[in-house]
Amino acid sequence: MTPSVSFQSTLYGRVKKCKDSVCAILGLGRRLLLVQGQQVCAPGPFGRVAASPQTRVKNEMNDTKQPYPTVVQTRRFVLSPLRATHAERMFEGLSDERGYDFIPEMPPANVGALADRYTRLEGQVSRDGQEVWLNWVIGSASEPTLYGHVQFTIRPAEQRAFVAYFVFPRYQRQGIASETVAAALSSVAATFQVTQIDAEIDTRNAASIALVESLGFVRTRVVEHADEFKGAVSDEYHYSFHVSGKR
Repeated sequence: MTPSVSFQSTLYGRVKKCKDSVCAILGLGRRLLLVQGQQVCAPGPFGRVAASPQTRVKNEMNDTKQPYPTVVQTRRFVLSPLRATHAERMFEGLSDERGYDFIPEMPPANVGALADRYTRLEGQVSRDGQEVWLNWVIGSASEPTLYGHVQFTIRPAEQRAFVAYFVFPRYQRQGIASETVAAALSSVAATFQVTQIDAEIDTRNAASIALVESLGFVRTRVVEHADEFKGAVSDEYHYSFHVSGKR
């Protein structure tokens, strides 16, 4: 499949305002979410809501009983929290230019630059405190192979988020994106109180469009000439997923 955060050769859609991740969330209370047959029960309250967005984000992160994101498992894969130490193993797959057809980003310059970026993402909170960044690497449940990453960017003040993923081109069209994105979405929505999850996808990215629609996202608008990169004009489809009971 083709990614998107980009949702492109896999679901690597594009998000211009939060390039380092994507998805949606926040939440209190215990509930059950079903996404593509996967059920996840919320562990309970996630944290108090403070007056300012920055304080709210910090309180939510500090009040979590265990580090987040947690490990998420599916039948075939293990999603592990992204660390700078993953850079060397991720670099080769991220260097394949076929994965960047529908997004403005380019492959990382070198392992060091990728490690620096991952170090920043390990902090999980943007400098202004407006976003929480959740990033997982996709690994095999049975062998030491990495396939890409899944990203969720939380905007607590807006009660929304963006979702994105990148599956290395050599492993696309094996159902990796649909299985892992569904599992991560279930985990996030069960842990936080999500109201809306958004995705912005290049209209040429048929694989990512099919993926989000299979997960229950609904197309809400078309943005013509949303961007220009790599010698072409990029139009976008905007999709939203409303979490049951939170509309």
